[in-house]
Amino acid sequence: MKQPSSIQINIPTPCLQNWDEMTPCGQGRHCAQCNKTVIDFTTWSDASLHQFFAKDPHNVCGRFRADQLSHPIDLQPQPHGWFYRIVAAMGLSLIFAPKNTQAQAPPDNVEQYIVSEQTKQPKPADTIPKIKIIGTILDEKKQPIIGAIVLLYRDTVLVAGSTSDFDGTFAIGNVEAGSYLLKTMYGGYNAQEQYISVDATQRSYPSITMNPREGNLMGEVLYIKRTHALKKFWPFRWLRRKR
Repeated sequence: MKQPSSIQINIPTPCLQNWDEMTPCGQGRHCAQCNKTVIDFTTWSDASLHQFFAKDPHNVCGRFRADQLSHPIDLQPQPHGWFYRIVAAMGLSLIFAPKNTQAQAPPDNVEQYIVSEQTKQPKPADTIPKIKIIGTILDEKKQPIIGAIVLLYRDTVLVAGSTSDFDGTFAIGNVEAGSYLLKTMYGGYNAQEQYISVDATQRSYPSITMNPREGNLMGEVLYIKRTHALKKFWPFRWLRRKR
């Protein structure tokens, strides 16, 4: 199994149980409320966290420091030996070898069918207008939060969701006009809730500022694994290292 280049750990819904009242066991403590072991990750290094979550563990409940959450944990590049470099050089020679540019004749007796625009069936028009709402998630220092979870509820029913991108912006499309509850969650921060009114005349909404939660956090873990395309292609990793 290939190792991800980075892992980001989040706790979307922090647990409110008392850590001190749990029974010590194994790597952490047993929670009688959910009948699961809560692993104490507060003393783990970034390398240990990366190694643990790279194995795709399921249904993990953990206790973390605030500084361990909501930021990428990168895998340090490992050096390769001479055999790896020889294989990389052979791969590059195959990639940059001249190709036969002679055009190939099309096979005989092949019928081509052309569908004209007139034969395409028109799509039925949507009678209910759909709206796209856009917003921004910021931290207490007015810096964008990457990877915040944004949920949209209507009458206590979850209707849509999104996550904030690299500049803290989120977008939720195909929303009908009406009143909604917008809930924002991010590991290490208090969840934010606000009611919004969606209509066709307004697409952008005021930025949402989230405040950090004090102390350690517990709860079921949501982790995101990322692999950089350039690093994944091994000949270019070898070239970059040789410069």
